[in-house]
Amino acid sequence: MIVCLLLAGLLLINDPGAATNLFARCPICSYPLQRGEPVVSDFWKNVFHYSHWAELPHCYSCGRMIHPGVAGTSPFARGGKLHPDGREVCNVCIKSGALVFYPLQAEKILAEVLSSSRRLGVDMPDIYTIALVDEVQMAQMRERELRPGEQNPAMTSLQISKSIIQKQTRVDTKCVIYILTGLHELYFRQCLAHELMHVWIFVNCQYEPAPALREGACNYLAYRFLQLQNSSTYKSYYLYALDSNDDPIYGVGFQKVKQTVNEFGDFATFLQFLRYNSDFPKTRGGL
Repeated sequence: MIVCLLLAGLLLINDPGAATNLFARCPICSYPLQRGEPVVSDFWKNVFHYSHWAELPHCYSCGRMIHPGVAGTSPFARGGKLHPDGREVCNVCIKSGALVFYPLQAEKILAEVLSSSRRLGVDMPDIYTIALVDEVQMAQMRERELRPGEQNPAMTSLQISKSIIQKQTRVDTKCVIYILTGLHELYFRQCLAHELMHVWIFVNCQYEPAPALREGACNYLAYRFLQLQNSSTYKSYYLYALDSNDDPIYGVGFQKVKQTVNEFGDFATFLQFLRYNSDFPKTRGGL
């Protein structure tokens, strides 16, 4: 499963001296950015009063603050709208024409993600289906499927796997990948790569990996997948979000997987390790 990226790129600046060189006035309220007053610089190079961060909605796919605004050059004047399930989406994403709403879009993206996964050495078994769901449906699955004690209220995708066992042999395995509709297609691809790695783990691993190893490996495949994509600000945003995530499972686990892959020398060796181990190796590198 994967969490959304709303806060990625947020930087609190207590002294906006350098920031005021970019915006003498806050683009939201038009009041000056006073020296010594907390301001925020987001990933998209928007600088504004810190107080606005909690006041205004943010785009579910790109994290931009959404401001209805008035005519002008403000980066927040573009506005946005609600998905039918209540999620906010900015007009920058809407006008990009890159939001995923339909099964045919999802199937095309799946073929591309599978091809990229094979290039990375992760060959996926053909045992899964993809379903697009809204926030109401995903919320119900969060409540039903999260492990005891696991917290992930912002989950955007989920993989559910079931097996039929006969005489201690797995004879049938089915996996369903649920992804929220209306995501930017590059975020959708990232979510899909993450969940497909869950499928690979379910089929290939002898032991259930520890949460940080499991989610870190899934985020690592998503990260490597993003690196293969064409350059864009969205690509830079999603890569930054993965790299800067400090969640003890999704973020720290991802950083530990990156370190482990580097110490092993390649991803293929890490995958072999993952098949037969339930936690990170003990090394001098501190893992």
